[in-house]
Parts: sequence; structure tokens; C-alpha cells
Amino acid sequence: MIVSVTLPHDEQGRDQRSLLAWFRQHDELRTVTRITPVPAAAPPGSMGYAFDALQLALDSSFSLANLVVAVAAWRRACRPLAAVTIQGEVQSVTFMANGDLLVTTADRTVLVPAAEGVTQEAVQRALAALTPPEDGAADAQTPAQAPAPARVEPGGGGGTGR
Repeated sequence: MIVSVTLPHDEQGRDQRSLLAWFRQHDELRTVTRITPVPAAAPPGSMGYAFDALQLALDSSFSLANLVVAVAAWRRACRPLAAVTIQGEVQSVTFMANGDLLVTTADRTVLVPAAEGVTQEAVQRALAALTPPEDGAADAQTPAQAPAPARVEPGGGGGTGR
């Protein structure tokens, strides 16, 4: 799976370089991903290396939830207020400056509150809440299409309206 990681408010590129170094220092990421900086057009007169995003090719053994937890660890250690968006093939995951996590598809959004913590289980529950049932039947645990994000409760299988 190919995903891109962007830091939209990082004009100087410091957070992007920090995240790239973090990814490259951790064996569990290095061995299951191929990380490629996507170059940005440098502003006239600027020096240094800038990029718009990090593109990651995830090995089949490394899930989107694993990547989200790794980015959460980087934020805790290095840049707690950094806004970060991870764009997958269908879902995107956005770390808000307040610590909340928004997991979205084209028509649904699930909120993982900062108070819950960004754990593998919480992210997997949020991703599952966005996946429609295979038989096409309505799932009472899945949030309906609504403008307000659903909230994933700890230990729960779906969301409740917010």
C-alpha cells in the first residue's frame, strides 16, 4: 500500500525532516517500508532541501494503523503540536494540534479523542467503523453519514454521534 504523509503547516520543512529521520532511525519502519521524500518546488532564493510529502510503500505486514501509531510516537517525542495527515488509498488520518485524531473516507469521519490515546486498537476500531458491512446491511455500530464526526469509544466496536 502506498501512503503519503504531509505536514501542512511546516513552511520551513523542519518537522518533515524530523519525521523522515525518525522513520529512518526505527528498524520496525525501515524494514517494512520504502520511504521517499516527494520534492517540492523551492521558493526563489531559498536554499536547502524541501519536500511536500513523504511517500511510504508499506509492506503487507505493516498496516496503516501501525504507521499511525508510529507517527503518534514521533509527535509525542519531537513535535507534539504538529498537524500531520496520512493519506492512504481510501482513508486519511489527520492528527489535530489538540491531539485528536480524525479518520476519514470520502463520506464518513470518525473521531478518536486525544483523551483515549492513539493506540493500535483505537485506530483499528476507527478504521473498522468506516468500513461498510460486506453484506450491504446497515450496521448499528457504524456511524451514519453525517457532517459531525463520530466518536470511537474505548473498547467499543463503532461510534456514537457527537
